[in-house]
Amino acid sequence: LDASECRHMCAYLGWGIEEADLLDLDRDGKVTLKDFELFVGRLGGVQQLFEQRRLRISASRRDVCDHAGIVVGARVRAHFYVQRQKSRSWREAVVLGVGVESKPDAEGPATLGILLEFGFGGGTRPDPTALGSSSRWRARQVVPPSWVLSSVE
Repeated sequence: LDASECRHMCAYLGWGIEEADLLDLDRDGKVTLKDFELFVGRLGGVQQLFEQRRLRISASRRDVCDHAGIVVGARVRAHFYVQRQKSRSWREAVVLGVGVESKPDAEGPATLGILLEFGFGGGTRPDPTALGSSSRWRARQVVPPSWVLSSVE
């Protein structure tokens, strides 16, 4: 690998400049197959290499979903469930959690989604004479990440 390829690999593995420098054992500006084999061997093998990557990525992204940079506390526009189906329109919601396990059907597999809190009912100026118009209620739902359309700025 040349210097550029080595930087890309290190970024993928979650490493900094220090680790990239450690890979070039003979300091010739390239990481040869022998250099890489020795380095990975010193780490404890390929499984250890990828376990370290997995731990670094999960630790650094606990409150971030890798779908469109969704973060806990963000206000977003998203679809919601209506009678177990995707809504036709979107609503604004607040992100309460990412990577939340959801099991929509008793027989289906669990999936990871985004926990959102939607506000329904009432407006900014409810009509006090209309029945139920002043009531505002909230719903929390775990939705698929693809249902989040955009953030609200």
